[in-house]
Amino acid sequence: MRSNGVTGGEFQRINNPARFLFNRSKKTGGRPHFYLVDQKKLEDDLTDWEKEIFERTGYVRWESILHFSTVDCVKARFLRKNKGVWYLTEEGEKAMKLGPVKLLESAMAAYRQ
Repeated sequence: MRSNGVTGGEFQRINNPARFLFNRSKKTGGRPHFYLVDQKKLEDDLTDWEKEIFERTGYVRWESILHFSTVDCVKARFLRKNKGVWYLTEEGEKAMKLGPVKLLESAMAAYRQ
């Protein structure tokens, strides 16, 4: 269990939206964030918990998690945002090879620096 009370399996599931974003951005070469969100909705692999409204933001939980995780990824230079379009960087492509947990952990470490 991590210091924030999240188990390894939960951490991987929470990281699912970020992994989706990286994979889809790599395939498309950059897309507006609303397109990526719509594509994730079409996949219909979200749990009921992920579809719930997140109390802190009033948005759907998985969308909130996605947006929060992009802050770390931008700081780590894994992701670049420009006028609503999200692009996967070379550093992001390399980070994808770390696996979902290490990718998010390294992005979080970069945010703390």
